[in-house]
Amino acid sequence: MYHAAATAKDKPSYELEGQLDKLSPPQVGQLLGLRSTGGAFNGHGEIALTGFTGDDLAASATGALAFEWQRGTVAAGNGLPSDLGRFDLWTGDAAIANGALTLGENQVKRGDRVSQIQATVRLADPPRIAFVIPKTVAAKP
Repeated sequence: MYHAAATAKDKPSYELEGQLDKLSPPQVGQLLGLRSTGGAFNGHGEIALTGFTGDDLAASATGALAFEWQRGTVAAGNGLPSDLGRFDLWTGDAAIANGALTLGENQVKRGDRVSQIQATVRLADPPRIAFVIPKTVAAKP
């Protein structure tokens, strides 16, 4: 669903709601400045934006996204958590606000192992991603 509105004195506003089916992981990664591969990237979300320029749109964006990515990889480096090097399933939610997309509840599964990934993507050109590297806790003897 798409809705746009504007008056002569206001900036245009947009409301989008959509279902994402079988997106290409390499192309999704390219949007985020990452190299990625894998199976289907699916999701659904909604976003509201206001403005004429990319900066206006990014600063005003609010919304939410839920996604699922099967059998994926993200190229190592740039402070990426090692759990994204190869995974069986990544599911998550993200909030869009304050010029950024912030991962909320999400899980990365590889075999029996389940990890949490935290990250913020600044909506800029190019986008800037900051991952929080999970702290490793030594197992008790």
